[in-house]
Amino acid sequence: MRELGANLIRLQLPHYFFEPISNPGSYREAAFTQLNTWIGWAEQEQLYLLIDMHVPYGGRQYNGVEPEGDTIWSSESEKGYVISLWREIVSRTKTHYHVLYEIMNEPDPVGAETTTDEWWNLAQEIVNTIRTEEGEGYDHILVIPCPLELEGGEQPFRILEDNENHNLAYDFHFYKPIEFTHQKATWTTKWYPEANYPYEDLKWVCDTQDTDWSSKFQSSDTWSSWSETLLGSDLIQEGVSHFSPRYKSYDNEGPISFDNCHVQIQVDGQNIVKDIFNNEFEDGSGSFPDGWDQWGNNEDEKAAFWDEESGNHFVTIPPTGELKTRFVRPTHAHALELPDSYETIDGITVQADVRGSNSSPSKVFGISWYTTEIYDRTKMIEDIQDYLDFRKKNNVPIMCLELGVIMEATEEQGHLKWLNDSLSLLARQNIHWAYHSWRSYSDDPDKNSFGIYQCWGLPARECGKQFTFVLPVLRQFMNPSTLPGILNLLLF
Repeated sequence: MRELGANLIRLQLPHYFFEPISNPGSYREAAFTQLNTWIGWAEQEQLYLLIDMHVPYGGRQYNGVEPEGDTIWSSESEKGYVISLWREIVSRTKTHYHVLYEIMNEPDPVGAETTTDEWWNLAQEIVNTIRTEEGEGYDHILVIPCPLELEGGEQPFRILEDNENHNLAYDFHFYKPIEFTHQKATWTTKWYPEANYPYEDLKWVCDTQDTDWSSKFQSSDTWSSWSETLLGSDLIQEGVSHFSPRYKSYDNEGPISFDNCHVQIQVDGQNIVKDIFNNEFEDGSGSFPDGWDQWGNNEDEKAAFWDEESGNHFVTIPPTGELKTRFVRPTHAHALELPDSYETIDGITVQADVRGSNSSPSKVFGISWYTTEIYDRTKMIEDIQDYLDFRKKNNVPIMCLELGVIMEATEEQGHLKWLNDSLSLLARQNIHWAYHSWRSYSDDPDKNSFGIYQCWGLPARECGKQFTFVLPVLRQFMNPSTLPGILNLLLF
């Protein structure tokens, strides 16, 4: 990594690297021995080492080790575990001047249905704890991230109190447009369609709305015709170019199925029938093609497209097993295109044959809206403007410690162009950055990730063509001679 031109490694460490989930505070000596080995290697190669609390106790991204959640924001004891762990880490590493501390990765109190106040109050406690533990003679750089989600109109950062040197840096992550950078991402619960998105071209931007249908489906052992109409006054009007229906279930105790799905739209006073698929077949005997996506279930059982008993093909959502919504919808290739120009959408009627059992009455239809926009360097600058404004107003450093493009996005689609645009923009703005990431996070070749190379554990020298896939652009921007004064970062 040093030979590539990097001068910092961002080391992503979950709390359970240091302590058992079942026994927080019982720290593993082997973990600190390993950490100090890494610190020694970095020092030997004249690299900064950023210790990133990537998964705090009760926080996000447990990735199969524990169910993902955000319980930390409602638990003072869990916040205390995080504070105590930082105290322990600092006490064992503070004598190394090339070490930086990133106090948490992508805090998400809004996702846990609370406010960002919870994060900023905790962040201040962590800063105070670290400074107290350091004592005199030490003043490590502390990296303060913005929350993953913000409340309406809220700025990304708040100034925290620090000692007289105010040695804090504020961090954001950059992956926009996420439909391009995360295409075909298998680990995300959001819906990024199975598409080959090009960069700097028309982008699909999904604005999903849980429409307020008037009646609810409860249960039916046989196929029954179902339709709902949403009036234009309730619809998103501005910038809509495409839409698609969603077929939903909530807390269903048995499978719920949909067949013969089609849509009628009323535009500028005219009815336009748009069939999603051929509906000239008997109830429950259709044949759905590929091109549907499902969301909302974290179990192994996926939304099916057939009936095991009859062998007929239609959309079937298995039982949820708990109170939550799951839905299926066509991928963007099957989204319905509105006329090139229109003044108003007067209404949309979704129709389908439905059968199944719900333990509580459920709204079974919804709508996904799409708009199109061109994403380029101009839009990229707009997307980081709030961070630039914060830096200028408060005279503090900002960093971008995660950016990248999933390896699924090919060079032909603009992978390297996106990197060149984003890295050159950050360089011109004197923003320190880290690429995410050095290796794929998984040994499963079916799981796509952001690694510079994905050789599933092989050394870099054995990686062949994929190893050089991203490096030409990264080499250019990690060469200190081309960017004097810029801290060039690479995530490990």
